[in-house]
Amino acid sequence: RLRTVTGVQTCALPILAVVGAAPAPPSPLASLAVRNGQGALVRPLDGGGNQPRLFLFLLHDCPAANGYAPEINRIVEAYPGVRTCVVYVEPDLTPAAARAHARDYRMTCGILLDPEQRLARAAGVTISPEAAVFSPRGELLYRGRIDDRMAEPGKRRPEPTRRDLRLALDAVLAGKPVSEPRTRAIGCYLPELPSSPPDRKPQPTSP
Repeated sequence: RLRTVTGVQTCALPILAVVGAAPAPPSPLASLAVRNGQGALVRPLDGGGNQPRLFLFLLHDCPAANGYAPEINRIVEAYPGVRTCVVYVEPDLTPAAARAHARDYRMTCGILLDPEQRLARAAGVTISPEAAVFSPRGELLYRGRIDDRMAEPGKRRPEPTRRDLRLALDAVLAGKPVSEPRTRAIGCYLPELPSSPPDRKPQPTSP
């Protein structure tokens, strides 16, 4: 089972926590660290456990992302065997503001803050909202839209005709390949960051 803190799932353990289960083979992304909603440093792709990881990348003030909050909550409830986190990618969003946004939209999954977009780059994400599903070994299995409700920028269907993320999660949990591992997300572009320091290198996406 996922660990919970006051009813909220946590999708990654603190770096110095003791994990009882035997670790999975190390991932190339195992050392990638971000902050959780409490401000603690965590490694969400450390390879611990045997559950797939689902990251939902959001901007807290993106209308498209906020419009998906009910479906995100339904996915969290429908897939308890998946470690799910929303990932806030604004460079200036505080943990308190992220927690307040998640509370306002009744999100019960874990929270991560990725102000330098390290996790976003590792997944190849450029849009809010956009989903990324990783295997327990850190392999990128799916990246793209939650569903096709957003037909194109500014145009929204009443109901989706294809629920891409759910289909991907169903395949992953069944041990099958995802039929469409990459789809086009439509929403708000992630903000450009200031010039990176010379020693900062992009993370690889998947083996």
